[in-house]
Amino acid sequence: MSKSYKNTIDLFATKKQLKKQVMKIVTDSTPLEEPKNWQTCNIYKLSELFMSEDELNELKKMYEIPGYGYGHFKLKLLDKINEYFAPYEEKRNYYLNHIDEVKEILNEGAKKAKTIAKEKLIQIKEIVGLNY
Repeated sequence: MSKSYKNTIDLFATKKQLKKQVMKIVTDSTPLEEPKNWQTCNIYKLSELFMSEDELNELKKMYEIPGYGYGHFKLKLLDKINEYFAPYEEKRNYYLNHIDEVKEILNEGAKKAKTIAKEKLIQIKEIVGLNY
């Protein structure tokens, strides 16, 4: 997937936008009543990132059953994406609603970084002979 082709999946999009993006995943034109080839399927490849071995084996079996279409597989993938990223989305929403806390965390990090950078700069100046 590539941003230049506008075929990315924005993991923090709204549920509606995420579903729209997942449903746009390119598949072949195998009819609903025929088995599908999981080895060459983009949906299956993405599912490998989010599903356990047992879930993937179950999905492979579904690919072999006539009557299951790519839409079914996309919805399963969408469920796994939503499940996987739910805690991150919750944390992101928390921080979006607590900007003061974010600024405080960033300020603390900046103080720590400044202390470390100051010490390193002294060491570097000594090594290069710029200590005055």
